[in-house]
Amino acid sequence: MPVEDFPFPIEDYDYLRVAEILPLLPELDDKELVEVLLHEQAGANRAAVVDRIDALLEGDE
Repeated sequence: MPVEDFPFPIEDYDYLRVAEILPLLPELDDKELVEVLLHEQAGANRAAVVDRIDALLEGDE
């Protein structure tokens, strides 16, 4: 299937600030969180986003 069939979990992600991303993360499932984590680590690698995703994946809310 083409990549377009599986859009990135957060629309316009690359244009959002950390404060806009963090509230959206709890709405994602683990697969989506991993996708966002890999994208973030390959790009801006913002500690606040990476740490929050790690916490959600570990079940620490």
